[in-house]
Amino acid sequence: MKGSSMDVMVALFGAAAFLYFAFQLLVNKNVEAVQGRKKKPVKNKEEYCRQGGRLAVFMGIAFLGMAALMYVSLIAAVAELLITFLIFGILWKQMNAKYGEI
Repeated sequence: MKGSSMDVMVALFGAAAFLYFAFQLLVNKNVEAVQGRKKKPVKNKEEYCRQGGRLAVFMGIAFLGMAALMYVSLIAAVAELLITFLIFGILWKQMNAKYGEI
């Protein structure tokens, strides 16, 4: 079973969203774009932005890979996305514990 063009567009939108947040973290050093304005400041803003930006780039690339994989197999694309979300969640939690809120 292959994905439709609408499925691929949703995946591309997800990639654009993650790459936008990667840009906000890596280039603009804008932690508020990810956390919100009402959160406490982070321990180390530079490292938080660097690590968080890398993770956002990782997810953006994973979404692009999922979009390409949808042309071959929808099940494989969903499996790839679930695995990358699991990896992302674990790495984000570790990063947030190390560099996150004071």
